Amino acid sequence: MKFNAISARRNAEPPFLSAKVAGQRLSESRFLGGSIFRWKLVLLAATLSFTSSHAAAFGPTGHRVIAKICEANLSVRAKSSLQEILGLQKLAYAATWPDEMRTSTSDRALWAVTSKWHFVNIAKNETYATSVKSEDGDIIMAIRVFTSILKGLPIEKGPIRNALQGYFKDLDSPANQNKIKRFAVKYLVHTIGDLHQPLHAGYLNDRGGNDTPVKWFGQPNTLHWVWDRGLINKQKFSFTELADKLDAMPPGMKTHFQQGGVMQWLDESLALRKVVYDVDKYGSDFGYPYTYDNTPLINRQMQKAGFRAAMVFNQIFK
Repeated sequence: MKFNAISARRNAEPPFLSAKVAGQRLSESRFLGGSIFRWKLVLLAATLSFTSSHAAAFGPTGHRVIAKICEANLSVRAKSSLQEILGLQKLAYAATWPDEMRTSTSDRALWAVTSKWHFVNIAKNETYATSVKSEDGDIIMAIRVFTSILKGLPIEKGPIRNALQGYFKDLDSPANQNKIKRFAVKYLVHTIGDLHQPLHAGYLNDRGGNDTPVKWFGQPNTLHWVWDRGLINKQKFSFTELADKLDAMPPGMKTHFQQGGVMQWLDESLALRKVVYDVDKYGSDFGYPYTYDNTPLINRQMQKAGFRAAMVFNQIFK
């Protein structure tokens, strides 16, 4: 598929894709969103439904928080371009669409394939470069492809192009161009968010924490669910409240978070696995100590995802 180039500037590879991997910065403040929360004594009863490949990504609240932070940090040009593509739909609601479609009764074969685009599982002693790649694609491939689409570049050959070809039929049809871009925007903001949930780059042997059972305030669940939803929902904020809280940061710190590129962001999540999988010290039931220790980390990851998604869109639509 070939898109018409919009300009030489937009056809150049953006820095966030070409940046070299830098060292993990784990010396950042443990809690950049404000003071520690006052916890209410509410038990969280949760029912987890598994898919054949991977549990749901960041829950709706997490994705909407990330997208709203992103919206608040868009340039005028990027905001206008996204509005032209999405129409009346807000980015915060578009961001959850890739998860919502995974339960669609139509095009089931497509959504089964796209479920692989939300994560990459890498064994403990492997790197992304040395890992066995999914034949259906993965989160790194997805970010690369959807960035290219929005920049007006040809879609690289591979499983994601094949899936899009099957869904849209004619990738070159003028009538399909905005539909394809809308699809790309929704997946790009979503997958950038997922990349910052460390268990979306989790270990291969337990499917990113999906096969690691835990108790969350007395209720049986999985480690993956705790990081997708539990730690976020336990804060008892609406997504707008949490996004406003986390976006309240000096411009210089936002710029600091926007350093590096996709592979560095992946490496950050890989490094955080040591913290996320360190569960034995909390005993058989995750309660307030686990919440106290790990809420600052999940909030920091949502901050990074929001600021970085804004950077990506600002560079695409500059």
